[in-house]
Amino acid sequence: METYNGELLHTAAYRRPDAYTGQRVVVGGGGNSAIQIAVELAQGAEVSLATRSPLET
Repeated sequence: METYNGELLHTAAYRRPDAYTGQRVVVGGGGNSAIQIAVELAQGAEVSLATRSPLET
C-alpha cells in the first residue's frame, strides 16, 4: 500500500457503483458488506476480491 496512488475507500463511505464503471477495483475482505459491494461493482467494473483465507460456499 505504500506505493499505491489510487483511491482507498471504507465500505461505510461507499454509496454507488457508477463511479467505478470501467475501472479495475480490488475489494478487501470477505464479510457480507465486501461481498455485496463486490457483486454490485462487478456489473460495470473489473473486480478482484482479496481475502486472508478462501471463502466458504
